[in-house]
Amino acid sequence: MNKFSIFLGLAAFAAALTGCDKPIECDVKAELWVYNSTVCTPTFEVNGDDMVIDLAFGDSARIELDEGTYDIKADLSFISACTERDTTIESVCGESYTWTF
Repeated sequence: MNKFSIFLGLAAFAAALTGCDKPIECDVKAELWVYNSTVCTPTFEVNGDDMVIDLAFGDSARIELDEGTYDIKADLSFISACTERDTTIESVCGESYTWTF
């Protein structure tokens, strides 16, 4: 194997590790409004981090986001009458999004 092939392999590996998956920081954050329309009290997670804990029936909460792709999940306690749900959003700086659980 020649040096050029090794260099191309290392460059491809570095590009794969430094992909564009990280959110782009916004001057004006995007906002995600989550609403709970169930009798359950979910914890809303964004990319695995708890953002809103135990949102009661009829309540809403605002979550600020930078530009990028986010996995949103309504996580429930071990025993629950409701079903956990999740979604993915692609946010843009300054925009507003809603998700009803």
